[in-house]
Amino acid sequence: MLCSTLPLTCSMEDIIFRDPMNAFAGIENYKSMLWGLRFHGRISFRALWVDIVSVWQPVDKNTIMVHWIVHGIPRGPWKSRSRFDGTSEYKLDKYDKIYEHKVDNVAVNGPQKHLLLTVEHSFNLIGLSQAVRDN
Repeated sequence: MLCSTLPLTCSMEDIIFRDPMNAFAGIENYKSMLWGLRFHGRISFRALWVDIVSVWQPVDKNTIMVHWIVHGIPRGPWKSRSRFDGTSEYKLDKYDKIYEHKVDNVAVNGPQKHLLLTVEHSFNLIGLSQAVRDN
């Protein structure tokens, strides 16, 4: 999706796309949106990739859910990473063609600012582990 053009033969001509900030209809608009994501991704990031975390089908047999994470390394001299978590909900018609794609729960996560330690490691750092063991 972020590296090359996808074949959209499984999408209807009047596909509807929705996210928290946009909504539009039509396969040409959908293609333009995907092209824009690839274009801005190439400009803004040295490396950009998508991990598919899980794919499931709720009780509604005409829906497919995908949890994904987009990772990126921005261009520039600084060493940082970006991460965007979200879900895509695909609605299928009776011929299994996608008629709606809804993106939701997009969370932008910057680089981790704090090191998370286990309780045991924290005790070791402040010298309490031996005192706890002795009691």
